[in-house]
Amino acid sequence: MYIMSVFFPINLSVVHYVSIPTSILEPIVLLSISIIFALLLITIKIYKYSKVVFFCIGWFFITLLPVSNIIPIGTWMAERYLYLPSFGFCLFIAVVIHKMYNSKIKQFSEKSIKIIALSVLIFILTFYSVSTIFRNSEWKDDLTLWSETVKTSPDSAKAHNNLGHAYFENKSYDQAIAEYKEALKLYPDYDEAHDNLGIVYAKKGSYEKAIIEFKEAIRINPYNAMAHNNLGIAYFNTGNYDLAKQEFLRAIDLDPYNENIQSNFRKVMSKLNP
Repeated sequence: MYIMSVFFPINLSVVHYVSIPTSILEPIVLLSISIIFALLLITIKIYKYSKVVFFCIGWFFITLLPVSNIIPIGTWMAERYLYLPSFGFCLFIAVVIHKMYNSKIKQFSEKSIKIIALSVLIFILTFYSVSTIFRNSEWKDDLTLWSETVKTSPDSAKAHNNLGHAYFENKSYDQAIAEYKEALKLYPDYDEAHDNLGIVYAKKGSYEKAIIEFKEAIRINPYNAMAHNNLGIAYFNTGNYDLAKQEFLRAIDLDPYNENIQSNFRKVMSKLNP
């Protein structure tokens, strides 16, 4: 997928959903192993003919190793991991065009070869420049970015959760709810999505639904300080001050330097001890 991304940078995405194979005998796994093995053989053989190309291919694979999840790092794939490896690819393209420009083929005149090489260079520059301009337009704001991301990665719970947050920031609460629910459909134990859904329900005044979501977020992740804080706020707004106090105390225990939580605790104490 990384190799495809550098040669054909289409359907780029902030978040990539990667389906984890369960067997080495799956066709996609066997195909990937075959391609990588073939590339390694080509790399070894090419050393005799071009040490620069050998360096380019080696650089690409070696700099990808730290983020290849040989030791799990939490993110299966991310385009930002290509920043350093892409140097090898760019150098490789430069070498190919340079050799093409200076090659001699009987069927073509020297002028024709140079025109072809320059045409390839112009095409590459144009293709990547236009791709960059279009990609930049998708980063205009969070709503645009995550709207595009759910198109390229519709099975990503994180993408739907972040799109829900973008809708929330734009006060499109019903659309935010729909995206959070989609995220939870894809990943039911997503504590952040439960917490965010609870925040929207609370914003709409549906505190009973909000409390259910905050409790679910805490069940999944008891160490989520903000979920405890948000549950405390929901209890506070429904007059359950004792329960609110318990949640704020738990939130403070988890995040003792959070001024927002401290402020909420002082508010509930002023109600309990007027």
